Amino acid sequence: MNEVIQRVATERAVAPCMACRGSDGQVYAAAEMMFGLNERFHYFECGLCGCLQLLDPPSDLARFYPQEYYSFSQGEPLPDASRRRSQRERLSSWRNESQLMRTGSFGRIAARIRPRPDIERLRPLFAPTPIRSFNARILDVGCGDGTLLADLWRVGFRELVGIDPFLAKDLSDTPSLRILAAHLAALRDERFDLIMFHHSLEHMSDHRGILALVAEMLRPNGICLIRMPVASSEPWSRYREHWVELDAPRHRALHTTASLDLMLKDVGLERFYTEFDSTGFAYWGSELYLRGVSLVDPGGKRIRDPNSLFCTSELEGFERQAKRANEIACGGRAAFYIREAR
Repeated sequence: MNEVIQRVATERAVAPCMACRGSDGQVYAAAEMMFGLNERFHYFECGLCGCLQLLDPPSDLARFYPQEYYSFSQGEPLPDASRRRSQRERLSSWRNESQLMRTGSFGRIAARIRPRPDIERLRPLFAPTPIRSFNARILDVGCGDGTLLADLWRVGFRELVGIDPFLAKDLSDTPSLRILAAHLAALRDERFDLIMFHHSLEHMSDHRGILALVAEMLRPNGICLIRMPVASSEPWSRYREHWVELDAPRHRALHTTASLDLMLKDVGLERFYTEFDSTGFAYWGSELYLRGVSLVDPGGKRIRDPNSLFCTSELEGFERQAKRANEIACGGRAAFYIREAR
């Protein structure tokens, strides 16, 4: 190991690569730029599998998740999941289930006559999965304010659970919609048809342990969905320590498909479908960091409006670059669908 790796790894007692145990690679110093704190942290890029891992995580990590952090920005109020659904809602759920899952003749007819527009936004999430019923048990790990689960409840899902250790308190605790201030281990005795990590796994430290726990918690034919930024992607290769989705120090580790596959194999899981879904944000956000500009406006405490910072042709160019990177499987973020190894 080079001198920086030796110093940081010794001080923090952190192994260089969590995926393949490799110790050859390169270290990058990245500044916290979401809120413009400019504190610097070191990331090790493994020369064998490409995994990116934070070497010196802060001891006071909660300081980097202030109240205005985007995943805790409460939008529409959570539904009252304790009330009984009306007859009209139950009838609508048949239509919604058919529209979302492509099942049931009655529902398919109703969906053609009066389709629900917001279901089209949810359909890609379930398309690669075997889920065909609103009775599926779904867990969202790192759910933030529960917005996605609330949307799923409104269309008709009946057993939804969300957990996030950074929540100040439980937001909902009814049989059909539970949103809890808790870690994944608190639910280890429960079983699910779908376990989702929407840009949350990269905020956690023990990826191998978490994936092993997921393997235990999946029902037969259950699916795990992991959405996260991808190391060794085109945006990472271009921007390196200025890549907006490196997000120091909140992101503890980012995987390549190779490093993720190594960890999945260790716990008896496999990746069976991958969709790269990067957007122009990977580029315009990184351009801000190159210029030393924070992502969040310190005055309004909101993510900056790219339309006020870049011209239309620049933003269109960023979107084209993201689309092209996705097409050649080099996008800056991806959705990994995972199942028990076969």
